[in-house]
Amino acid sequence: MPASPAKALRKTGKKKESPSPKKVSQGMRRVTGEVSQKKVGHRTESASEAGKIKFVRRTSPQGASSTPKKTPIAKSLKTLRTKLALSMDTFAQVLQVTPRTISRWEKADTVPSNPADIAHIKKLEEIVAFGLMVYSLEGLQSLFTEAQPEFGGKTGIAMLTFGEYESVMSAIAADYEGLGY
Repeated sequence: MPASPAKALRKTGKKKESPSPKKVSQGMRRVTGEVSQKKVGHRTESASEAGKIKFVRRTSPQGASSTPKKTPIAKSLKTLRTKLALSMDTFAQVLQVTPRTISRWEKADTVPSNPADIAHIKKLEEIVAFGLMVYSLEGLQSLFTEAQPEFGGKTGIAMLTFGEYESVMSAIAADYEGLGY
């Protein structure tokens, strides 16, 4: 078994060079010899003297904020959830995703990319927009949080969780037309 570099230093007084590349911070590798670096836009390119290893490290532009900007979808999700007075857990059940996904969407860490998720969000936005034309905010919240006879004793949130968007929209439309149930 070869001696470690530290043992080689103690025995000979000279540091033993390792034949394999060593890992350096951020997953970069270094080989023995000089490493040159050049800045190209928002990235730094480095190459070894022998040209064997090249890595690119991306950096943010100067003055760029490290916090992500809120996207329109992130703002609308937060607005929808607060208008309906729902917790992230309940809102996640309605959209059939995890609470962590809701959190990421609201923080704009990620955006919905699944077409089904986007469709659920759009339907929910339509229901809330139409509901606010018919009811006050408190009235809309009670439609979603209190058991309703037109939903067979279920809440509006329960109906949305089961994908019954049309039933909720029909109930709001009936109240808009003055028919009510």
